Amino acid sequence: MLRSKKIIKDFFSKIEARYRNFLFFRKLKATTEPVVFFIPYHRFGGSETVHKEIISIAGSRAFVVYTFSSGGFNIDSADNPRNFLFCPGIEPHSKDGKKLIDCLNKNTHPIFLGSNSVSFYHFLPFLSAHVARIDLIHALSFPDSGIEDLAIEYSAHIMNRVCISESIRKGMMKKALKAGIPEKRMPAMKVIHNSLDYAGFTTNNPDILLDRSAVGFVGRASKEKRPEVFKGIAEAAMQVLPGWTFHMFGTYNKAITEGNITYYPPTSDVGEVVNWMNKTLTILVVCSYREGFPMVISEAAYAGIPVLSTAVGSVPDFIDHGHNGWLVPLDFEKETTITQLANSLQHIVNSRAEFQKVAENCHEIVTKHFRPEIFKQDWTEMLAYPKTFKKLR
Repeated sequence: MLRSKKIIKDFFSKIEARYRNFLFFRKLKATTEPVVFFIPYHRFGGSETVHKEIISIAGSRAFVVYTFSSGGFNIDSADNPRNFLFCPGIEPHSKDGKKLIDCLNKNTHPIFLGSNSVSFYHFLPFLSAHVARIDLIHALSFPDSGIEDLAIEYSAHIMNRVCISESIRKGMMKKALKAGIPEKRMPAMKVIHNSLDYAGFTTNNPDILLDRSAVGFVGRASKEKRPEVFKGIAEAAMQVLPGWTFHMFGTYNKAITEGNITYYPPTSDVGEVVNWMNKTLTILVVCSYREGFPMVISEAAYAGIPVLSTAVGSVPDFIDHGHNGWLVPLDFEKETTITQLANSLQHIVNSRAEFQKVAENCHEIVTKHFRPEIFKQDWTEMLAYPKTFKKLR
């Protein structure tokens, strides 16, 4: 009986997927200036939040192809559900891949955009010269091997390359030159900072923050974010910061407390995270060894909570040490990072005047760099079909 129900459910799921596929390609063919956006998944997270904002700017022109299960994203909740295609394993020689290439090549003003997607780069050599191609680079993966290596390999096929910060732009330029790619073959590169609506950002009384004696970590339990480093800091702090509590948001399935650490389940509601930081924390700690720019830093600034972070990725572009936040040197050894962050935390707690200054200035991270009106203007221009093309090879 159960087996029969599963067979019936699978059958109707396949029918539904084929129908969505049909609607997606029918609408794509009828759109005169589509933006086809290749992304790995459509869910909550730093880069995914940015992707959703770009999709919103493109509006009904946006056709989104994502290739991994979202783990919770419902297509029907999107503004234009027929413009979304979940297609795992799509490649140029697959049935859907051939249909996509045909649609793009026959369209009059198509734009092909990709971020963090291997499949996106594989399609580039099969597109006609009139297809505008853009990639968005969030991070450099050193010391790991990452998607930017593929981005460098396919540089000659890209018209415009968007980087989320100046350090990412310089890093991509350096990698291209190291790979022997002459500047004339590089894409036009533009920096567009991420966006966060700062109209309602909060400032907190530094004395009240210190009286909370609460240190937080927000993020998934992934290799690069190193939640185990935060746990090491909490253990070290038990000796030197008695009475302080530590809070990890988004790393466990249910709320539990172990020792001086409380764990909270993840949420897709950014407002809930911001409100939790605003009401709970004294300081947020970022332990990552690899990042572009963790959006949780700007969210903490929005909540009026200062940040102590490793000098990872683009973070030093936005945090001025001792002015609007604190940095420790990036180190790939966990024990070294634990020691550095724990020592810095002890210094911060014991330096009330410095903490007060940083707490009062932390909102600058948002108000100076993550301006939604500039983000919208820059991406509106980027997603306009170009009047002239650079020669693609």
